Amino acid sequence: MRPPSPKFYQIPPPFQPYVKGDYDDVLLFDDEENLRHLDEHREKVEEFHDGRKNVLDGRMENRAHRNDLKEQLLLTAENMQVEVDSLREEMFSLRDTLRQKQLAEEAARIAAIEPEQVTTPSPKPPSAKKPKSPKGAKKGKK
Repeated sequence: MRPPSPKFYQIPPPFQPYVKGDYDDVLLFDDEENLRHLDEHREKVEEFHDGRKNVLDGRMENRAHRNDLKEQLLLTAENMQVEVDSLREEMFSLRDTLRQKQLAEEAARIAAIEPEQVTTPSPKPPSAKKPKSPKGAKKGKK
């Protein structure tokens, strides 16, 4: 069995020119330091996994929220389309009744005018055309 190593180690003078910086109190990488290093690493890994899980959960919630909004939008659009169709049908029926009324009035007006036209025929004006001259009677040509 080895004797326990000292916690701080002095660099011997012959090796000091080969070591950069001032290392008066060097910490040895013993079992305690190794465990502390492993604990730090484990904590970092756990933090990463927790953060990643939070991000993935946020993505899933966001996707579910967007799908809900999409469904609501589709329902709203469908309801609006039904309302537009019903209003269009109502407008067309009103337009058709107005057209029928106008056609009936026009037919009544024409029926009232026709007897007057039958009783008083309008004389045709005489034709303003001159009779054509025969083809052979062209003047001035030789």
